Amino acid sequence: MARLTKEDWLKKGLQVLTTKGYTNLRLEYLCEQLEVTRGSFYHHFDDLNDYVDKMMSYWEDNSNHIMDNVAATPGTPLERLSQLQRDVFNIPARLEVVLRAWATFNKTVLKYIRRIDRKRINFITELYLEYGYSQEAADTTAKIEYATYIGVQNLYFMEARKEAEALYYEFERVLIHYGKEKIGLKSAVKKG
Repeated sequence: MARLTKEDWLKKGLQVLTTKGYTNLRLEYLCEQLEVTRGSFYHHFDDLNDYVDKMMSYWEDNSNHIMDNVAATPGTPLERLSQLQRDVFNIPARLEVVLRAWATFNKTVLKYIRRIDRKRINFITELYLEYGYSQEAADTTAKIEYATYIGVQNLYFMEARKEAEALYYEFERVLIHYGKEKIGLKSAVKKG
């Protein structure tokens, strides 16, 4: 077998979290799954805590990559918001559900979850600001939308992805209308 890279280990950890949960994120289980000895693990990581930190950083980088791609996509703010939604519904919801559960008692995981939540909310807020919402309206709308996304993830993490996606898109349509009518869309709204 070829020598495993650090990325091989990180990908396997995320796969184990997605399919088996955080209780199976043990060195013995990972080595068994990758068919290697502990030496391979310690070649890349100091200990399991170091591994968890690097794995969460890897997850965060991948999450940031989605936002970076959407930011670079030409189009109106609403078109980019729709692109963001399509992209996030193509990642396994189960992984984030597991990470959020794990974050309730793992400070390292919590640190990354909180940081990515802030980045995602800020990104959505910027799209609504660009669309023409006031700062307060953009902040509120982004938080409501993101909270709904987290709720949909938890409700449908095992199945019915299409149903979850349809529900979320319908909510987003309602939220945009609500934002225009109730929260205070600026008078000079850019078309989009």
